[in-house]
Amino acid sequence: ETNPESYSAYLQGRYFLDRANQEDLKKATGYFEQALQLDSNYARAWTGLAAAHALRASRGLMQVDEGYGKARQEVEKALTLNPNLADALGWRAWIKQTYDWDWTGADADFQRALELEPASAYLLMGAATLQSALGRFDKAIAMDQRAIELDPLQLTTYINLAIKACNARRWEDAEKAVRKALEFNPGSTDVHAILGITYLHQSKYQEALAEMKLEPSEMTRTQGLA
Repeated sequence: ETNPESYSAYLQGRYFLDRANQEDLKKATGYFEQALQLDSNYARAWTGLAAAHALRASRGLMQVDEGYGKARQEVEKALTLNPNLADALGWRAWIKQTYDWDWTGADADFQRALELEPASAYLLMGAATLQSALGRFDKAIAMDQRAIELDPLQLTTYINLAIKACNARRWEDAEKAVRKALEFNPGSTDVHAILGITYLHQSKYQEALAEMKLEPSEMTRTQGLA
């Protein structure tokens, strides 16, 4: 699909994208840009760049309209190059859901993406987030559990499952999932805050406060402490 140098830069971008903290998202952006400098027609690299910009915008790490604006252009570029690229459809769905609040459009893109790649843990996680936003908690949790079966070494799958369990007020399940995430990376963004939320709802106030103080993301830590 592309030359080895571009592919190598893309893989490094994906590694840092998955870690998803402020510095790693900047690194991911740089690697995806490097991949595109080597091959401007590399659809997967355009998708990765879109994902990096969308995540940075959603977490307050860059101006929201600018970040999502870039992400939208980049994901459409990817789909122009490859209309059946499931990952690009998934990120377009995520932009529609989180920025446009276009639930119908997001659902259609997720369904099409999962038709193309039904065994993609990433797509299942994204689709699960939409199902949770629509109040379909059992379906969302089942999707995240399936994602873990497909990719049990992916940190994000456990974080997502913990969030869905919180939404469903299944606090013990949420705590179990987030502790698994802490095994992978104790310094990961949002993990300590999610654990703090589970403690808070179980009336473990001191434990909740301690976890909120450990949260590395300033925005999430501030929300959690409040």
